[in-house]
Amino acid sequence: MKKLLYVICALLLVLVIALVSITSMVDTDKVKAMLMEQVKSSTGADLVVSGDLSWQFFPRLGFTLGKTELRNSAGFSELNLIEFSRASMDLAVKPLFDRRIEVGEMTLSGVKINVLTLANGQTNIDAFSQKMAATSTKPAAPGEAKPTDTPEEEKSDFVISIAGINIDSGQLL
Repeated sequence: MKKLLYVICALLLVLVIALVSITSMVDTDKVKAMLMEQVKSSTGADLVVSGDLSWQFFPRLGFTLGKTELRNSAGFSELNLIEFSRASMDLAVKPLFDRRIEVGEMTLSGVKINVLTLANGQTNIDAFSQKMAATSTKPAAPGEAKPTDTPEEEKSDFVISIAGINIDSGQLL
């Protein structure tokens, strides 16, 4: 019985050491910079993350992101399209091996969404979605055949599901 207790204590100690080392080795500033870069390349919009990024390991793998702002395109009266003071979400780990991302409830605190329309009828959401569509679809060169999806390409995509979104103290303008 004592040996079993020692084994359990040793496994718990190894787990704690692994979690501490993972959180200390991952530079959250680099993760935030990579996130801002990916948003800029896929949408053309600037993402400003001024808050901290933190981890959660129990009961599920989770992340918390501090104050974040998604900037509007030039020409709009409000600086931000979306901003929030805190966002948190958790992931199920096992489905990641099956190329599925299962997000639990996502919580956004202090959310402000500004939907604006210019005099010509263009909205800030239109400008944002047009940039996303332009970066995701690249036209084929003249005379070049359009590539078709193969089963391998279909398998490479992740399936994302979100259990729900909880908004705490939100504002829509």
